Amino acid sequence: MYIVVDVGGTNTRVAASKDGETIADKKRFSTPKAFEEGISQISDTIKSLAGKDTVEGVAVGIPGTIDHRTGKTIIVPNIPTWNDQNVGEMLESSLHIPVTCANDSELAALGEAVFGAGKDHRVVGYLTVSTGIGGALVVDHKLVPRTQNTEPGHTTIDINSDIADGSGRKGTFETLASGSAFTKRFGLRADECTDPEIWRMHTQVLGQGVVNVILMWSPEILVIGGGLTQGGDFLFEPLRKFVKDNLRLFPPPPIVPAELGDDVGLFGGLALLSASAKHEA
Repeated sequence: MYIVVDVGGTNTRVAASKDGETIADKKRFSTPKAFEEGISQISDTIKSLAGKDTVEGVAVGIPGTIDHRTGKTIIVPNIPTWNDQNVGEMLESSLHIPVTCANDSELAALGEAVFGAGKDHRVVGYLTVSTGIGGALVVDHKLVPRTQNTEPGHTTIDINSDIADGSGRKGTFETLASGSAFTKRFGLRADECTDPEIWRMHTQVLGQGVVNVILMWSPEILVIGGGLTQGGDFLFEPLRKFVKDNLRLFPPPPIVPAELGDDVGLFGGLALLSASAKHEA
């Protein structure tokens, strides 16, 4: 059995899988603000889901930056008590089970690359465009080796902007093109907007960051998930046009919506654990 954990700033979800490909059972609870309480509740939930079954591995998605050399978190913006913590070590000492941690966008990228919209491609770029913007590159169903997780949302797309993100950087992809930025600029959520002109204006900004990501990663396909994608064709049609018109060094890859919805990180955790098991075998 595998256990996967998706830690969010508001809620945490824990799921079990017996075959490494499907979710058998899920539990959800409000994420405690105190780190020790959060670890305790995750540990208890894992034990409850496992019952008498043997757990071969646990994967945890964390909504913040992680130093993959040490396994320690760096900054977890929405739950700051999780800053500078070794989540994997804490859970391993409680559960006596191998635990692997990754940034939540990394797991989402893996989920879509292995089980979702990118499953038929070798080189899959993934962006989540929601409250913030995150993403990762997956090659042959594995995350590209990295020191820390990638943070495309914190790249600068407007050096003249005075709008700062949570790290203090101004004019970033995230501050200007995320779902939160859409609501602040236009006064409504993506799922409420059916005005093509509003979407055209937003994709002029979003497209700048997407072009940058494609230039850096050169993926076979770019999968986009997150709350902003509720705009459907209102989002994707002008975005594809902008990228086609502005990506001039090579043809644009297909840009497609994510398929796995809220379970994307859970499936990413399964992909991570399954890959580790095959490597060890």
